[in-house]
Amino acid sequence: RFTIDAGRNITTLRPLSGAGSWATAYGNALQNAYVPATVNPANFSRRFVVRNAHRDIALANGQIFMSTSTSSEGAVVALNEYDASQNWRTSLGSSRGLNPPAVHDGKVFLTTVGSGQGGFWGFDAATGTQLGHVSLLAQSTGYTAPVVLGNKAYVQVEYGSVMRSIDTTTYTVDWTHGVGYSGGWSPAVDDTSAYVYTDGLLRVFRRTDGNPTWITLPN
Repeated sequence: RFTIDAGRNITTLRPLSGAGSWATAYGNALQNAYVPATVNPANFSRRFVVRNAHRDIALANGQIFMSTSTSSEGAVVALNEYDASQNWRTSLGSSRGLNPPAVHDGKVFLTTVGSGQGGFWGFDAATGTQLGHVSLLAQSTGYTAPVVLGNKAYVQVEYGSVMRSIDTTTYTVDWTHGVGYSGGWSPAVDDTSAYVYTDGLLRVFRRTDGNPTWITLPN
């Protein structure tokens, strides 16, 4: 469960030149956390505080997306970035754990853990309506947010030993490939390839079919 401290300095928000959405872990599909903007730290002040949200958030089009859970229920929530008022909340029932969300092309995606509830989920970013679900076995709450590019999402499964490509239009699995046994990784994705660094090795997979194109040798 999350709580929101009373807002301060609730003034008109102005766009920051060069700053766009924060779509997933490390900001974007390339996972480089790059924001081409110049800021002055002296101009920052606290606006509000959201407590007990699950790790990372995603941000797009004036909304903050996050996951939250109690011992009996998990939910994905959208807050207004102006004052943290709740735009929508979608319950995922008895999910034991939720990973952080990603946002892309008007949709919110995340993975969950739970009997009958574990898997990959998609929601409408404007309303919270569920759009699709793919069951995934052996999920963990230590995963980062999905990485989404075009209509493909890339997620960790089987306790971080496998990467899976999921079609976000049909909610079907495109391909699955092992990536070693290190958890906590997050793939970087460009137009042609998905990149994963685990167990001291950099692995590169073709986006179209998941076939490995090359792998570095250990030192």
